[in-house]
Amino acid sequence: MVALGEAPEAAAISPLSTGGAIIMSSYSASKETTNEELNKIFKFLFLLSVGNVLLNVLLSWIGVFRLGGLF
Repeated sequence: MVALGEAPEAAAISPLSTGGAIIMSSYSASKETTNEELNKIFKFLFLLSVGNVLLNVLLSWIGVFRLGGLF
């Protein structure tokens, strides 16, 4: 149950989500950026969100989210 709730939160910083789009637009609005720099940020945010989801899957698989046997 908890793991199902964690995956969307872990992906919230993906540039494909609203949160990630806000991060990228705020960064580009605060200073002059090139397309290469924005592409680098896009890749970083995307890989960070994928890694975060995979970490949550691993933690769920080893039983971290069992909450003392409540579920």
